[in-house]
Amino acid sequence: MKKVVIICGVSIFILTALSLIGCGSSSGLADMMKRMPDDATEFFVEDFKAGRAIGADELSEGYGGFLDMWRENLLDVGIDLDGTSTLAWYASDTAAFLIEGDFNLDNIRAKLEESGEHSEEYRGVEIWTKGDNIEETGDHGDLVYALINSALIIVGSEQSIDGCIGVINEGDASIYDNNDFRDIIERLPRGLTLQCSVHWYQEVEGFIIGGFSLVMNSDGTQDFTWVGKFENSEVVDSAIDIIINGLADDFIFDPAIAETTQDGEYLTITAEDQEIY
Repeated sequence: MKKVVIICGVSIFILTALSLIGCGSSSGLADMMKRMPDDATEFFVEDFKAGRAIGADELSEGYGGFLDMWRENLLDVGIDLDGTSTLAWYASDTAAFLIEGDFNLDNIRAKLEESGEHSEEYRGVEIWTKGDNIEETGDHGDLVYALINSALIIVGSEQSIDGCIGVINEGDASIYDNNDFRDIIERLPRGLTLQCSVHWYQEVEGFIIGGFSLVMNSDGTQDFTWVGKFENSEVVDSAIDIIINGLADDFIFDPAIAETTQDGEYLTITAEDQEIY
């Protein structure tokens, strides 16, 4: 199984080929977006459960070097990514993983305690930290584990956990309330993974935000779709060639086959029936 990892500023995006099949859950995507704070600048959501349901067993293997590291660390505290239903990641000044699954919280608590973590209730949520409290953990840069319930665990920094708790329990604004992110997501085909960022193509005048998805076809080829939003329609023309060539390099397709569609300040780039993976 081949993966593409795109690193852009604080971005780390992992794209799994067999997980990008056009039967993902748009409601699941929206639910995850509604748990991320509105200061997020990028995110991905991947529906592993739906992938396994269509036989994409490779979803539970590897995840590339970045997720391999996390997978091992999480296993140490009883969180098995192989049993994950949905995995999300977001970043702003900090970052967090949001993990959905069917978790045995008693087992996880025992593993956390064995690893030297301490529990406390913080803003109505059971959290586990290395320090005696979440503030001390934040001072040392250690991870915080928030056991929201048996179906949702969040792992991240003090700041990121604090942001998610505010959204989930106290009604703070989420990334779903951000019109720019929502505009992109609503224009992308529903695969099992959707990713979005404000950090791509910052050298392009007027660029605001972009996102992409891949849809797996029955013959094993993939349809690639990227959608970008710009400050106005006039700056789109000058951006097309730069973005097509950049995407073609990242996803290994012939830029000559890319098709573009402009709708005001929105640019859509598609490359259909490609053997990207």
